[in-house]
Amino acid sequence: MPKRDYYEVLGVDRDAASAEIKRAYRKLAMEHHPDKNPGDRSAEGKFKELAEAYQVLSDPDKRANYDRFGHQAPGIGGDSPFQGVDVESVADFFESIFGDVFGGVRDRRHRRGRDVRVDIPISLEDAARGIDRDVTVPRRVPCGSCKGTGLGPGGRSETCPSCGGSGQRRFQQGFFMLMRTCQQCDGVGTIATKPCPECRGSGSVAREEKVPVSIPAGIRSGETVTLAGMGEVGPRGAPPGDLVLRVVVREHPVFVRDEDDIHVKVPVTYPQAALGGTIEVPTLWGPVELKLRPGTQPGQTYRIRAKGVAHAGFGKGDQFAHIDIEIPVSLDARQRGLIEELDRTFAEGGRESGRAHPKRKGFLDVLKGMLGS
Repeated sequence: MPKRDYYEVLGVDRDAASAEIKRAYRKLAMEHHPDKNPGDRSAEGKFKELAEAYQVLSDPDKRANYDRFGHQAPGIGGDSPFQGVDVESVADFFESIFGDVFGGVRDRRHRRGRDVRVDIPISLEDAARGIDRDVTVPRRVPCGSCKGTGLGPGGRSETCPSCGGSGQRRFQQGFFMLMRTCQQCDGVGTIATKPCPECRGSGSVAREEKVPVSIPAGIRSGETVTLAGMGEVGPRGAPPGDLVLRVVVREHPVFVRDEDDIHVKVPVTYPQAALGGTIEVPTLWGPVELKLRPGTQPGQTYRIRAKGVAHAGFGKGDQFAHIDIEIPVSLDARQRGLIEELDRTFAEGGRESGRAHPKRKGFLDVLKGMLGS
C-alpha cells in the first residue's frame, strides 16, 4: 500500500511551523495512543504512521529532503522505521518527546493479556427481546500444571540474560533510541530454568471455553458487548484482557427493522380488502389480530403499537403492517363466473359513478379535462 503524504498524516499545511507540527502530532498521537485504545489494531497502525511522519517533519534536514524528493528522499524511503516494532516502543518515542501523559510509566512486565474478539450472529427476534446464551470462546488461560508461573518441577525464575530483566531491548534507528519487547522473555524480564512442559514456560495454554453472555434488548448489528477480564491471560499471570463480542443480526425473511420500529408486508386477498375483517399478522412477539377496514387499499399501512424492538431503557417500538393485495393468478370456471358477475354489477351501477372506484373516476375526470371533452 502506498504511503500517505506525511503532511496529510499530521493534518498540517506544507508551510506549517515546527510548533504547529508538534501540536498536531501531540493531539493525534494522544487520540491513537495504545493506552487509550487497548487491542485496537487500527489505532496501532495510525499511531505508528504518526510517529513516522513526525520523525521526518520534526527534523529540518529530513523535512527539506522530503519536501524535495518525497518518500524517495535519501534516508526516508523504504520501509517505515517503525516496521515490525512493538507499538509500545513507538509509545516510548511519543512519551520521550512529550512525557507520560497517561499517568506513570507503563510496566510491561505486568501488561495485560490480549483482548479476544468474537462475532456473535443472532436473529432479529433475539435482538428485539434480548437473550442470554453461552458463547464458545478460543483463548489462552492460565496453565493448570504450573498455575500460570511457567515453571516446571524444580524450576525457578532467573533474570533474562538478553534484556537484563527490563523486558525490553534497545536499538538505534537514526538518531532515535527505540525499545522493542524482548523476544527471549516475552517482555516479562525473567526466564524459567526449567520451563513447564505443558505450556513451555509461557504460563498459559490455548483452550475453548463456554462463556455465559447477556445480549441486551434493542442491540443493533455491529454493536459490541464487552466482558472485562474475560480475554486472554497476560504473560505469566499478568491481568487478562477483555472479551469483546460483536453482534451480527441476521437478515430476516419477513421483517425489516428501522431503528426500533418493524415493517412487514402483509398479503391479503381482494375480498378481504374489499369487505374488511380480521386477519392474523406475525410480529416479533407472536401473532396478533388486525382488523381491516372495508375498502382497504394496496399499500395502506396499519400501526400495531408496542410490537417493535424493545428500547434500551424501556418500552418498545411499533410495527407497521403494509397491505399488499394479491390478485388471483388462476381461476376455476365458477370463480371466473363470479368475478364476471361482479364486474357486470359495477357496470350496471355506472363504473364512473365514483362510489365504488373513486380513484378511477378522479383519473377519468382529469383525463377528460385534458382532452377538452
